[in-house]
Amino acid sequence: MKRTLVDADYGSSGEEAEATPEPEQKKRKQLPALSSELTLSAPADDPSKHQGRIRSRPFVDGQFAAHVYVPIKLGHASRRLHKTIIRLVDHIRDLVPEMHSLVPDTRNGTKAGPNGSPSLHISLSRPIYLRAHHRDDFRVGVQSAARTQNRFTLSFARISSFVNDENTRIFVSVEVGAGHTELKQLTDSLTPFIKGLHQEPYYSTPRFHFSVAWALLKTGEQGTAGTTKEEALDEEEGLDDATFPSISDIPESLIDDLNKEFGHEIQECGSFTAETIELKIGKGVSAFKLQ
Repeated sequence: MKRTLVDADYGSSGEEAEATPEPEQKKRKQLPALSSELTLSAPADDPSKHQGRIRSRPFVDGQFAAHVYVPIKLGHASRRLHKTIIRLVDHIRDLVPEMHSLVPDTRNGTKAGPNGSPSLHISLSRPIYLRAHHRDDFRVGVQSAARTQNRFTLSFARISSFVNDENTRIFVSVEVGAGHTELKQLTDSLTPFIKGLHQEPYYSTPRFHFSVAWALLKTGEQGTAGTTKEEALDEEEGLDDATFPSISDIPESLIDDLNKEFGHEIQECGSFTAETIELKIGKGVSAFKLQ
């Protein structure tokens, strides 16, 4: 016999079954905000504090700007040369009021350049940018380069003008006479360490100099100073704010006049001995004695 299929009702006495309650979701606790002491913010550029200069390379947390140079300490080496350079800068600023001095002057207590930079120096590198873990290795490299070079005599030849790589500033500088060969040997010794960081070494045909004054160039102006773009190092890394006083150029006729009035005196002021090279990383400075 065939069985008849009957729909079965498994309800309880015809009453609806009670709904199963959903499990209660736990509320997630929010983590407290980090203290402001533990958070790092990019420093804000304020051109008014730096004579119109602003940062040319964006701030990167954990990255440090570095620079290798020979310090020029005129007060210790030649007081006569120091006084001559101060007179030179005073004369330049009388003729071109927009120029800013880089020379330490005991008359007003000036000891360093803008932003705590080395006030007078002969550069041996372009600006270099180091990660934190590269700093010690680069210090060792600079120390190694110093050990390859004996102390040597520096003298100065003439006054020149230079334009920075960004073509935003122009400098009045004093070029090196004696000592050029030894300075080139130092830059050559530094080259492998700089290339090891995948950065550009110093210029292949450098005109070694120390700068004594600078001015902002007007936006879009092309300086006609006696130098190529590659030969001029930005002495104080940073672009510039066009709202500050600026000039179009320093004419070669002015440089010629400065050489006529001060050039011979600078040459006759004597020489001094280069004994150390310095490495500036961030705000810290390390000095390495030559042999």
